[in-house]
Amino acid sequence: MQIKDLESVEKKISRMEKMTKLGDKDAKHGLDVLHKLKSHLESFQSARTAPVSIDDRRFMDDMFLLSEKPVMYVCNVDDVSATKGNDYSARFIESVRSQDSEVLVIAAKMESEIAELDNEEDRLAFLAMRD
Repeated sequence: MQIKDLESVEKKISRMEKMTKLGDKDAKHGLDVLHKLKSHLESFQSARTAPVSIDDRRFMDDMFLLSEKPVMYVCNVDDVSATKGNDYSARFIESVRSQDSEVLVIAAKMESEIAELDNEEDRLAFLAMRD
């Protein structure tokens, strides 16, 4: 994703350079922002975490960068850890805390078993047995 985003940023830098040659001061500032973003992407970081102010993000908005999209991680745990997670999921959550992302902890095997049940009464009975 970063490589595709880097291509988009480089194309926009080329366009902005032409505008700065015509004396557009806002384009000069935009060019500085895009170079900062380019450097960030080249260091294998996502656009979502780029050190760009909210006001300066207007120079990025029209590129619809892939690595700027929201991210959700899913941690699959055992049935016992379904409500609070386990040591592994806790360490993972801590490792991505600085990212602008969401973490969902699920017990996929149990979810699958619940989904196979025909009606809500059976599902509730199944969950009551698990408690």
